[in-house]
Amino acid sequence: MLLLADLLRRFPDLPAATFRIDNHGEPQLAVSVHDSVRTAFDSWREALGLPAGEVWAPGAAWVMASGRVADVLVCLSGYGSPDEIAAVTELAEAVALATAPERAA
Repeated sequence: MLLLADLLRRFPDLPAATFRIDNHGEPQLAVSVHDSVRTAFDSWREALGLPAGEVWAPGAAWVMASGRVADVLVCLSGYGSPDEIAAVTELAEAVALATAPERAA
C-alpha cells in the first residue's frame, strides 16, 4: 500500500487505473489500465520504472510488464484493441533489439 500511495503522490496526473494489492505470501501490486494502452500503459510503465524492452503480449488485446519496484513485485496490465497492443509490443521489441548489446556486456 505504501508503494501505491507513493506513486499516486509523485505522479498525480497518471491515467486512471485499477489496483489490486495482494499481501498473501510475497507482497504484490497489480495495476490495470483499460484506456488508451499506448499512452496509459506506457505512462504507468515509465512511472514504475519497468523497462520497455520487457513488455509482452499474452493475448491479442492484452499487454503486460512486471518487475520489482521498491522491493514489491508489480504486475502492470493494459487492455486495448489488437492494433494498440501490436504497437506497444512492436516498440518493446525495437527497444529490446536496440539494447541487446548492452545486455550481453
